[in-house]
Amino acid sequence: MLPWGTGCSIVYNYVDLQVRNDTESTFQLRVHVGDRYLEGELRVDRAQERSYSVYGQNERFYRVGGEHFRANQIWRTVIDRRTGNRLGEELVRSNCALVKYVPEGVPLHALTPMKGEVVDDPRHWLNRLGGEPPEPQQR
Repeated sequence: MLPWGTGCSIVYNYVDLQVRNDTESTFQLRVHVGDRYLEGELRVDRAQERSYSVYGQNERFYRVGGEHFRANQIWRTVIDRRTGNRLGEELVRSNCALVKYVPEGVPLHALTPMKGEVVDDPRHWLNRLGGEPPEPQQR
């Protein structure tokens, strides 16, 4: 199971889920609609040397103008499948995405561009603030 905020929406005729395979293995992603969730499994044509545990951290919610955004980081723990030893932690992606709901029960940080600063797309502006989600600035 993937942690909240690391998935994607799958809507007919809209590209949201993109997968890249940088290995010599052939993978098959099988999915079906369960009672409540999209369920699936990832199959591979040969034994893999490593497994991964995916998790999110540094999640923050921002309001820029009238829009809301969620910024977070997606990390993975790399595990040696033969020994079970943890080999390390890897940052997979820093993410900042527009959300179409008003976050409730979490801190919401209002960000205001500097005087004269033009914000064409708030996601680009938030990402320009740094490689990881920007620090909250209460205003």
